[in-house]
Amino acid sequence: MRTKKAFLNTFTSLIYQFVTIISGLIVPKLILEAYGSECNGVVSSANQFMGIVSFLTIGLTGAARVELYKSLADNDLEQTNAIVNSTSKYMHKVAGILAVYAVLLAFFYPYAANTSLDKRIIIPLILAVGAGKFFEYFLGIPCRILLQADQKIYVEFSLMIVANITYTILSIVMIQRGSSLILVKLMSATVVFAALICIWFYVKNCYHLYRTKKSKKIDLPMRKDAAIHSITNIIHENSDLVILTLFVDIKIISVYTVYYCIVGQIKKFMASFTGGMEAAFGNMWVRNERKAFRDRFRIYEFLILSLIIIVFSCVFNLLLPFIELYTSKVKDINYVLPVFAILITITELIFCIREPCVTIVFATGKYRETKNIAIIEAAVNVTVSFILVFKLGIYGVITGTLLANLIRTFYYVWFSSKYILRMKIADYIKRLFWFILTFSICVFIGSVIVDYLDINDWGTWFSGGVILFSLSGMITFISAFVFEKKSLLGLLKICKLVFTN
Repeated sequence: MRTKKAFLNTFTSLIYQFVTIISGLIVPKLILEAYGSECNGVVSSANQFMGIVSFLTIGLTGAARVELYKSLADNDLEQTNAIVNSTSKYMHKVAGILAVYAVLLAFFYPYAANTSLDKRIIIPLILAVGAGKFFEYFLGIPCRILLQADQKIYVEFSLMIVANITYTILSIVMIQRGSSLILVKLMSATVVFAALICIWFYVKNCYHLYRTKKSKKIDLPMRKDAAIHSITNIIHENSDLVILTLFVDIKIISVYTVYYCIVGQIKKFMASFTGGMEAAFGNMWVRNERKAFRDRFRIYEFLILSLIIIVFSCVFNLLLPFIELYTSKVKDINYVLPVFAILITITELIFCIREPCVTIVFATGKYRETKNIAIIEAAVNVTVSFILVFKLGIYGVITGTLLANLIRTFYYVWFSSKYILRMKIADYIKRLFWFILTFSICVFIGSVIVDYLDINDWGTWFSGGVILFSLSGMITFISAFVFEKKSLLGLLKICKLVFTN
């Protein structure tokens, strides 16, 4: 049952991320062409600033999820209800604070950002962006925590797939008809609200949740340590755009977000495989199934690294041609930056490598033991980015992020091997050798093919993508059969169980 739930979560997450990637490519392109780089930069920057509000959820989501693993495993409905109730009431307060923050941001942003846009456009645009975030905190997060803990996040993914498709279609129609960007963003908030209402009704009826006038106080012993991770993750994820907003032209933010909307969506696509597994590992951990935990992790890590090889070797060779085609009609700033394309690809690749280890760190509740490296990562990112932005601009902030990702990734690999899996670090070094060798071969062959194709239209780009993806998949499979045969056969066995039972 655990395996099937994990598969269903992963499958729906993949579809959701695929739909999100397509939407994330179509809508921003239309916004760029219809409203210009400044409007796109303001929307991206506003989204990033809204993300800062998640400071107020410091540690709550991770700690609550760990506690729910136990109450759900024990079938303790009263405790489950108490945890969800307590979380919901707190999130309602956060949503209220977000509403006030959005209003303040809307009025102060025009004076802080380096933009020539009229504040009569900026203010309602930021408020429209804030509306969608408000609904997410008020309704979405409490339900998401419970569904994640019970391995039923596929419910949310399914409804959000429908919402995303609806939003994309309506955006295309509205933009082509000349609607204002403000109305487009208000429509987005409305679609999100409708989806979250459906999710809320499902959770309430499925888990028989009930409101209490006075919530039982829930002790979340890991919250303070989880809070450190939350704060540092917020700083790490938002520092680039905040620093760029304060110190460079708003159009540069549009350049950054165009690259990130592609590579960042690829990162979220990879996260689809991790999000569906945390609850499964958490369940194994609380049941003290240590051998199964280690065996499944090795197979799971092998799967993620294989996918990173296939996907990121394609991104490495196809990102720049994509940017050239994607921004061909945008003339207000140069979007084709070869060095930046390489740096951002490597940065997100390193981030994805650590995700299997992050999954088991959080599933086992090892927040306290790993909080120091989280602090170091955020500090390195902010310090290096701030120092380099004045001389290197957009290249400076991505260098800071790259260095920070590298430090934390090495630490998580070491920590999870020694303190959770009880395995020798040499085992990971052998796997890392296989990863680097296979990835290098895929990138080299892919670069030869891209040079030969001379991509200058979408048809050639898609053809090249299919060829590169297929070849990378074949090379990775052959390489895995030689160097990682045990994990490969274990993965195939699990796939067989999922599809035959």
